[in-house]
Amino acid sequence: MGKRYSEIAVDPMWSFKLKNSFNSTEVVVETCEGIKFFSPEEIAAVFLKDIKNKVEVFQNTHLSEVVITFPALYDETQKQALLKAAKFAGWKIIYLIPEPIAAAFAYCDEVVLELDLNILIFDLGGGTLDISVVRTPQFFLHVLSFNGTEHCCNANPDEMVAKGAALYGCLLKCQYP
Repeated sequence: MGKRYSEIAVDPMWSFKLKNSFNSTEVVVETCEGIKFFSPEEIAAVFLKDIKNKVEVFQNTHLSEVVITFPALYDETQKQALLKAAKFAGWKIIYLIPEPIAAAFAYCDEVVLELDLNILIFDLGGGTLDISVVRTPQFFLHVLSFNGTEHCCNANPDEMVAKGAALYGCLLKCQYP
């Protein structure tokens, strides 16, 4: 979502095709009713709406607010596309947070925070590596930095994690002596 047609690496195993349409991308799907064209946001909205409906049934309540995480590398166009998909799905109030920040919150929710710690958090999965650097002044979580890459986890993810830790350790030492 939010990428130009020329920016997308097409996987030959996909069961659909992509079409460049007026500087945007359309997903071409063959259905029993013939060929249909959808925006990536429309397809994402189907999934988001299904999740919304299932949670509403499970909780027996109507939901209007949602928190959605996005990869650290999403640019502003991709974030806007995600917001558009969430609105298509029926969400009224939408909060977007980067995945490495969500990982930091999840980690810090499960441990007792000590005063003035610097914590380096890795979120490794799905072919991406996201890293958060957080500090715990006065027992609160303060995000100092976050970033990620989608070009990792090829043959040796342990090596990538070690290199990332070394890089962010140096950055942290330089920025926050």
